[in-house]
Amino acid sequence: MKKICFMLVSFLCLALAGMAQTEPVTDLSQLSNDKVYTLKSGRAFLLYSDAQGVSGQICSSTGSAVGTVAQNPLDPNQQFKIEKKGDSFYLYSVGSEKYVNANGNYEANASSPLTIEKVANASYPWKLCIGGNGMNSQEQGQMPAGIVVNSWTSTDAGNCYAIESVALDPVEYTIHVLGTEDEAAGVVYNEQKYKNNGTFSTKDVLKKADFAALPIE
Repeated sequence: MKKICFMLVSFLCLALAGMAQTEPVTDLSQLSNDKVYTLKSGRAFLLYSDAQGVSGQICSSTGSAVGTVAQNPLDPNQQFKIEKKGDSFYLYSVGSEKYVNANGNYEANASSPLTIEKVANASYPWKLCIGGNGMNSQEQGQMPAGIVVNSWTSTDAGNCYAIESVALDPVEYTIHVLGTEDEAAGVVYNEQKYKNNGTFSTKDVLKKADFAALPIE
């Protein structure tokens, strides 16, 4: 259970809102066709973008055509599946509802196996290649898509990734209004009233703007 603290003016004081439950993948045995994942290098996280000119290919958050995107593991556009078919893995974009091929483009059917290689990087321990081509996220603003998928497979900061599974189960929160134990104090969220020390569960990513102070009668 997580606690969310509010001032009486409904100021969200704890940065738990907007956070998702994630678990790093440290061994390939953790991968499952039933899970979704986020992929992040030291430069950027990967995503699906419908921006003009890049909607047909995998993108990263540093893409000049992508715009400013905050990382949100619960956003389907930032989620991927790593599906095992036979002895091979394939990368599936939840946002595009398609597989990623050896050119970095999306396609309806899985044709380009994903190679996942362990590397000596504690924070980003996996190098990813699709159909033999390396996935290389770029520095800010260099490429429209922010990533290239090509023959460059030498290990560097652009192609070492952290793979994290995303928990999609609801998270239970406790409301706590700072400075008072008055049970009449509270907040309004999603048109529902929650009193001080009350609880609720949601899969949504919580933001300060989602809440309003509950008038004390």
